[in-house]
Amino acid sequence: MKFLKVITLAAFALCLVNAAQAQEKVGVIKAFLVKGDVTLINKSTGASEPLMRGREFNEGYTIATGDDSTTLLLFSNGASINVTPNSKFDITDFEQAAYDPALGSFLRLEKDPSMSQTSTFMEYGEVIGEVRKLALDKGSTFTINTPVASAGIRGTVWVVSYNATTGRFSTTNVQGDVTVVLPNGDQIPVPAEQSYVIINFEGSMEDASPEVLAAANAFVAQVGAAGISATVVNHASIVSGPNPSIITDNAGKVPSNSDPISN
Repeated sequence: MKFLKVITLAAFALCLVNAAQAQEKVGVIKAFLVKGDVTLINKSTGASEPLMRGREFNEGYTIATGDDSTTLLLFSNGASINVTPNSKFDITDFEQAAYDPALGSFLRLEKDPSMSQTSTFMEYGEVIGEVRKLALDKGSTFTINTPVASAGIRGTVWVVSYNATTGRFSTTNVQGDVTVVLPNGDQIPVPAEQSYVIINFEGSMEDASPEVLAAANAFVAQVGAAGISATVVNHASIVSGPNPSIITDNAGKVPSNSDPISN
């Protein structure tokens, strides 16, 4: 009888473990649009491949872009990131709690559907992103790390850049809630349309440059044109900017092998 009781308790404990594991999963990233020479690198094995439109992957991968090459990544928590030319961007960790499939494809999510924790590392380059309303009450986080400082993103549209040659770090809050975290742990909130810049370990708050704001708006417009729900930010003072067609429907080097994005 005692032996049966032990077996029953063990089975019950296993069920609890399985239930807990079912509530957590590795988040999914999808290459929604790709242009030019974009490489996907498995950090564990070092294996690399051309990134193709529709390719899904998880944490533990690095995206490297060449000249005039870029990719738009969609995350299963509703976030989207444009990795710009000549950048190297790591998806270090991306965990997400399970959520109701009835909410639909993550391509159409307007907010974080469940607790998600995203940690990335930019070796060099620039990323422009939109993070939907994070489930902060459930413990959601979204962080862009660099060798100089980190950017804690709570939403909505932002730009982070790091020049490995000069050591220049910049975080721009286009709209939303962004905080720079220094190596000593100090946290510096970045107001909307402001940039926090670190040069030679000296930090300062500056007005966001028209070029950066224009790039962010071009990104948001491109996301909207792709049929993804997005918050469009308008800046009447911006009269020129980069060519928004830098992200196209082309799918890397082998367009014929590209799969359409499923809804």
